[in-house]
Amino acid sequence: IADDDYRGHTFLNLKSGDKDILPTYINGGGWLPHMGSDTKLCMRLTRCITNHAPIGSFQQRFFLGQYDMSCPCGHELEMREHILNKCPLYERQWTNQERFQINTIAGLAEFLQDNPKAFTFEDKQHDP
Repeated sequence: IADDDYRGHTFLNLKSGDKDILPTYINGGGWLPHMGSDTKLCMRLTRCITNHAPIGSFQQRFFLGQYDMSCPCGHELEMREHILNKCPLYERQWTNQERFQINTIAGLAEFLQDNPKAFTFEDKQHDP
């Protein structure tokens, strides 16, 4: 089952090889087997994939304006896609940021390893 109803509307669409990563608990889950023993990386990856992270878009959905939802770079709303693909506060291995989108579990893991505070509560200080 690889449809959006099963995946949910906030689940990040990622691939492992040519297969979609799905939310499941079978065989250790869709992304857990890719993380090895790094529990902090797994936690941040899970927050990012599920969009259940300490970022503006999450606060907008659950806390209805009780917190500042903007990104420190000046973007109106701090969103997962902005953090992953466009925010100038984060490091990326690619050079053409306009064309690149993180779409693999390996690409996401690499981004998180390069930005150890991304999708953490420490990141609210925005010193990636």
